Amino acid sequence: VKDGVNDQDAVNVSQLNREISQATAATTWALKTESGDEAVAVSSQTVEVRHGQNTRVSAISKDDKGNYSYEIDVTGIPVEYTDSQGNPLVNIGGRFYTQTEDAATGKLTMTPAEPARVRISSEQPLVLTNVAAGNVSPVSTDAVNGSQLASAARIAGGDNVVWKDGKAALAPDTFSELTTAGGGKTTVNGGVHKTPDNVADAVNMLNREGTKYFKAASSGQAAKAEGRDSIAVGQGAVSRGQNSIAMGNGAEVTRQAAAGSVAVGSHARAGRANTGTYALNGQAVAGRTGSDTAVVSFGQPGQERQLQSVAPGVLSANSTDAVNGSQLHATNRQVAGNTQAINTLGNKFSQLSYRVEELNRDIRGVGASAAAMSGIPQAYLPGKSLMGLGVGGYGGESAIAIGVSRISDNGKMIMKLNAGQNTRGNFSVGAGVGWQW
Repeated sequence: VKDGVNDQDAVNVSQLNREISQATAATTWALKTESGDEAVAVSSQTVEVRHGQNTRVSAISKDDKGNYSYEIDVTGIPVEYTDSQGNPLVNIGGRFYTQTEDAATGKLTMTPAEPARVRISSEQPLVLTNVAAGNVSPVSTDAVNGSQLASAARIAGGDNVVWKDGKAALAPDTFSELTTAGGGKTTVNGGVHKTPDNVADAVNMLNREGTKYFKAASSGQAAKAEGRDSIAVGQGAVSRGQNSIAMGNGAEVTRQAAAGSVAVGSHARAGRANTGTYALNGQAVAGRTGSDTAVVSFGQPGQERQLQSVAPGVLSANSTDAVNGSQLHATNRQVAGNTQAINTLGNKFSQLSYRVEELNRDIRGVGASAAAMSGIPQAYLPGKSLMGLGVGGYGGESAIAIGVSRISDNGKMIMKLNAGQNTRGNFSVGAGVGWQW
């Protein structure tokens, strides 16, 4: 029989076998896993995707190219594995995968991943029970159970720590006086013990309520302790120096301040110490001020403050104590008394000096008068008389004099009389008689 061509023609066996072979090839399709394993399904064979342990096939989809995709959900597992980023993982056959769905095609892609964390998949917190005691060591990563933690609390707190509602607290819960294991007692105001559940609550309670002897209320800028081993207390307080303390709103210890400097009071500022040479009457005073001298400041220029209630300091050659106002007042009174005595003595010296100077001028006037009187000539012939004038000067003073002299007729007796006036206003006279033979 010839091969049929038209729809109504008869076909031969060879044509029929060829058609059967082609039909069989068309129903053959391949199966492939993420690990690379492949299988072939042919003819009327059925490929069944079944539910597994803790897995369920929830959806089958087919794209426009004839590819089938299966959506597999994890069921019945109270914990969930996640990767390091917190993405949930699916455990299939002991291997973990992340699921990625193509938004356009709905295709689900499984990517191998390593589990990093385990979390409870329940919406409500659950209690994990029947936990074996974990290894307790500096390098242990085992989980510990409640009995291990209770033992640690008993060791740390002794009988002072009890467990109530799963939380550690001081015993008893309500009291007016707390007795510690060491025997000391502390009175608690109000008689109600407040137990913080964690460290954060304890810190917040301290910040909010303070303690019996310390309270703080501020909503401004935080304090900053920038220097090594420094302390800053108060809104905006900054301690930048080593071992420094800034206490008060806006108080500051600068980086230029020596170690151990202190600024106390609102906006007080402690910087570099004022240096210089200090001496009294050529003698150095006790103490030394240098670049390493610490500073205690109670204010700043324009905002100075009084330091009150200062006890009297020791007054000695080597004392470095601060002195108070009463000591300085007593010193001022003593200095004022000494000043008055010195002024009185000075007046006396001034008067004496004036009198000495006047006497000196008078003496110089006398010298001038003597010179003037001695310079008057004298009669030298018997029976004759002589009148003469004389002038003189000494030490800035001057004088004028007049004199009369006579010799007896026989030439044996001589008489003389002088008078003078100097510039000091002093009048001088002199007379003399002589006998010659």
